[in-house]
Amino acid sequence: MKVLIISYYFPPMNGPVTQHPTWFLRFLPLYGLESHIVSSSVFYGENLGAAPLKGNVHAVPTGMLSQRFARQLYRAEFYIQWHLRVWDHGFTWAWAFGIDEACRLIDTGGVEAIISVSPPVASHWAAYRIKRRFPALKWIADFTDPFLGNPFRNSKEWLLPHERRLERKLFETADYLAANTNPARDLWRERYPEYDDKFVVVPNGYDPEEHIAARPFPPRSAPVLAHAGGVYGGRIPNALFEGLFELAQAGSIRPGQLNIEFLGSSDFSTVRRPEQFQFLLKSGFVKLRCEYVPREQALRFTEEANFLLLLDITAPHNTKLQVPSKIFDYIRVGRPILAFTANGSPSATILKQSGIQHVIIPNEGSPGEVQDGILRFLSLPESPETPTDWVIRNFDARTIVGRVATIIKGGRAAEMPQW
Repeated sequence: MKVLIISYYFPPMNGPVTQHPTWFLRFLPLYGLESHIVSSSVFYGENLGAAPLKGNVHAVPTGMLSQRFARQLYRAEFYIQWHLRVWDHGFTWAWAFGIDEACRLIDTGGVEAIISVSPPVASHWAAYRIKRRFPALKWIADFTDPFLGNPFRNSKEWLLPHERRLERKLFETADYLAANTNPARDLWRERYPEYDDKFVVVPNGYDPEEHIAARPFPPRSAPVLAHAGGVYGGRIPNALFEGLFELAQAGSIRPGQLNIEFLGSSDFSTVRRPEQFQFLLKSGFVKLRCEYVPREQALRFTEEANFLLLLDITAPHNTKLQVPSKIFDYIRVGRPILAFTANGSPSATILKQSGIQHVIIPNEGSPGEVQDGILRFLSLPESPETPTDWVIRNFDARTIVGRVATIIKGGRAAEMPQW
């Protein structure tokens, strides 16, 4: 049995969005399924950094002229979306290249199922068009982020009716719809109770073939609380900056006791208290390395940190729908984790069962709670801990893909534990 994966994003695009399609391609064969992927060969305005994957990868378009044409299409798409303040790339790719390539592969025979992965939702739109042409195919739509209800989508009022119609068409037509967390699935159950039997959970997790472990600390003037990855908009840790500023003003924390380092393509231009933020920068409490680096370099930065910073912030909405994929990198490193997340969030549940030292500061916490949490965190030992069997058992990518393989073969995947 062949399974065709539809994903606009794929290596050499480097980012969490490529995690699920990469796992499907690599691990479905462990369960007797031949996997192929249709993805884009050109990403306008996106950073690259990962090595291209070999195997049954059909990255389109091919050829210099076609790729030049694709860049022009993507540039036009990007320009229009920039003016509309709507960010969902890939529709030009799906329309001009992706759907045709997928249909060509299906026409060769043997394909019995397709898996589409978002973001962007254009991958699901492509799969929807393919399913209409080949209705016998089993289609699993994997939403690693919610479409409607995504706190970072910021859809315009005039666009919402169109998005609602698109989501309903996707939910009506797909055979299964995979949410990234139990709360996201529960949101769908409330919105579409008639499709309850279609909903499954396919979470983020860790790649068992990728070695991650704490490294010895390099020479440094102060302990480092590290965050690897971009920070912008509603994810900016304003409470952390303001709490740290107040502690510094009170003399509870002094320069040289802690450096918070951000590595990644970040934008702090909308920080809530710019004068306090500038103080933290000048005093050395905060250090910005606004550069895009390959995953290997980001992992080394994480592995060499004294402490790790998790920002599960969705201001102003404070939703509990997603889990940052880096939580599993952090847990495997094993150093203490300072987490900003909502009370009762999936991230909080995972940390509490992880076996790793951590302090959770609620996004809705008071300034006093934030300051107390920072001081409690700094008292934790820096030695790494080993993740619990619960983490290893439930979030191994091979296990996660195995649940999807069970669905493809006609079974019902085992329920994920509540988290």
